[in-house]
Amino acid sequence: MIHLLPQTLINKIAAGEVVERPASVVKELLENALDAGATQIEVEIEQGGKKLIKVTDNGFGMELADLKLSILPHATSKISTIEDLYQLTTLGFRGEALSSVAAVSEFSIGSRTNNDSVGQILATDAQNQPTQPLLKPAALNVGTTVTCQNLFYNIPARQKFLKSDQTEFNHLSDIFITIALINPQITLTLKHNGRLIQQLEEKTIWEDRVADLLGKELLANMLKIDFAAGDYRIKGLVSKPETAVPTAQYQYIFINNRPVKDGLILKATRRAYGGLIMERLQPNLILSLTVAPGRADFNVHPRKLEVRHENPGQIFGFIEAAVKRALGQTSFKPAGSILDRSPILTSKPTYPWRLSGRSFDRETQPSQHQYRKFDLQPTLLAEQKSSADDQTPSPTIIDTQWRLLGQLHQAYILIENESGLLLIDQHAASERINYENLVRDAEEKTGVKKQLLALPINFELAPSQKNILENNLTIFDGLGLEIEPFGGNTFNLQSVPAALKIPDPAALIKEVIRELAEETKVTGLDDLKKEILHLLACHSAVKFGDTLTQPEQLALIKTLEQTPNNQSCPHGRPTTYQLTWPELEKWFKRR
Repeated sequence: MIHLLPQTLINKIAAGEVVERPASVVKELLENALDAGATQIEVEIEQGGKKLIKVTDNGFGMELADLKLSILPHATSKISTIEDLYQLTTLGFRGEALSSVAAVSEFSIGSRTNNDSVGQILATDAQNQPTQPLLKPAALNVGTTVTCQNLFYNIPARQKFLKSDQTEFNHLSDIFITIALINPQITLTLKHNGRLIQQLEEKTIWEDRVADLLGKELLANMLKIDFAAGDYRIKGLVSKPETAVPTAQYQYIFINNRPVKDGLILKATRRAYGGLIMERLQPNLILSLTVAPGRADFNVHPRKLEVRHENPGQIFGFIEAAVKRALGQTSFKPAGSILDRSPILTSKPTYPWRLSGRSFDRETQPSQHQYRKFDLQPTLLAEQKSSADDQTPSPTIIDTQWRLLGQLHQAYILIENESGLLLIDQHAASERINYENLVRDAEEKTGVKKQLLALPINFELAPSQKNILENNLTIFDGLGLEIEPFGGNTFNLQSVPAALKIPDPAALIKEVIRELAEETKVTGLDDLKKEILHLLACHSAVKFGDTLTQPEQLALIKTLEQTPNNQSCPHGRPTTYQLTWPELEKWFKRR
């Protein structure tokens, strides 16, 4: 039987489209504060925003009549007609933000205008819904304060899908940084659990705000864009090609000062780089596109992150041209012609390494067995034993006569054995070796053995990354990384794990922190330790593209055969592949 839903349920359903997590609330409240002309905004958070979100601004404030309407669905001062939707000059316009937040939290809003001697506070909770809020006068500064407590307290099904406090705060911090990047003229403060995380003073030079948020090092590796054509103008920064990174952590796109997710602009930017960066790498970018209000439609989704362009083709071509123009400033040059290089092989290679000291002839010594697959199964960090007696012996690679053929494309080590051709993934093998060494040390009471650096290394992190490191300094120390705060966003690295050879320790630490900031699977302390060990093992391992001498290849092979769980790297990729003689003969139609 069809029936009408009660208004309270309608409000909660609608709120689910606007309020996905605490970060969604912060985004809506920051945008409201900016629309109200605020020059100072303070954000206070507890437990990643699950317990408390409080945003205070010094904007125009609201009179009592407007305050009462502000928390009702579709109550707004920003549009009046359908035409207004296509001439937007404000960040908010749908009249859904406050009503949505009020519907799924214990909510209050206090406001005072410059014309009022006293402010007013509206409050809602389980007993007082937005249609019947509590109202009381209060001594308030000019501006507005919105308080959201116990998010999703009345929708347990949504509440249980929230992640850990740290994960939710990371999402929230990303929103704060995004809004702060495009508004350097605003003083912004962020606090978490009573601790000051960000204090951003007003900046007259936009690049100074970028440095405050993302670090001076990142800014130094960016190229400036300022390009206009027709109705379009774009300003911002893109990274130098040689500083491209594996992930898209630092990619910010704004249209008319509104943060958006725009695949069209990303594709155009990537096209502009062309062959200057590898396909698997991403450029860092901060792009602010200005278009005539009627040329972009932001009324696509309640969260207002998507946009439709009136003329996508024009936008694509404009962005590509602008980025190409910026890249023309760089001195980066692609690798030279292969004819400019010396030959790789100048003489016939020799293969002196044989198990028995002699080579073998396949015709006279046919294989009686195929190369054995590694039979160890990966085990969790918590399940692994430190005692050598408890470990299953590692299967051997060189259990038959064999010879080392060399390195293929600086990526794979080739071995001829009785079964055929064995290929070893040099990165996966090195990663597994590093990981098992770290795990063995981590299980000791003293933790991972440390190698003190002769000269401690200072390194700088972006503020969002700084927070992650500060919260986990003890864990990093137990894993061999002794790090101390050095003022501001700078830290001092004093030791590294003794089991690892790390050519650039500071770069490794920053890479680990960057990946942890994006990690969504870390849900507890053991997961965090294991993830850090994975990252340390991976980023200190031999890389694809590293040239290994023949003794280095041999050492890697022998170490791998003695390593537990040597069937795969810690991420599950195989370390070896055996191509058998029958497979080769079948391929060449010999059987």
